Amino acid sequence: ILLVTVFFALTVAGLIPAGLLYLVIGRDLVIVAGALLIRIFRNVRQFAPSTLGKVSTFFQIMFVLMVLLEAAFPYRFFFWLETTALVLMVVFTVFSGVDYVRRGMRMAHSVKTVIDGHRGGE
Repeated sequence: ILLVTVFFALTVAGLIPAGLLYLVIGRDLVIVAGALLIRIFRNVRQFAPSTLGKVSTFFQIMFVLMVLLEAAFPYRFFFWLETTALVLMVVFTVFSGVDYVRRGMRMAHSVKTVIDGHRGGE
């Protein structure tokens, strides 16, 4: 929630485009919705964070830091650091979102197979 709030504030301040806010919120909504659906329909209660998710969060934090540094100190060096952080943040946010969807589908399928196999054996 903290990162989403920071992205919202940076968007309102005009320091980042709204598309980046939508990307971050969209990924988080996909994760929450997927975890909720798996819990409701498959009774799976554990949904551990992935390595890609952690890397994505790291680059989101780095991007926020670079945006703030570049806004405070508009040097070319900070601009290039911000641009690099932007690219890495977008790439890892998209990849981690896709990875969470893939993992969620695999979890839902494997639990279904186990449940169906158990029911068939009764």
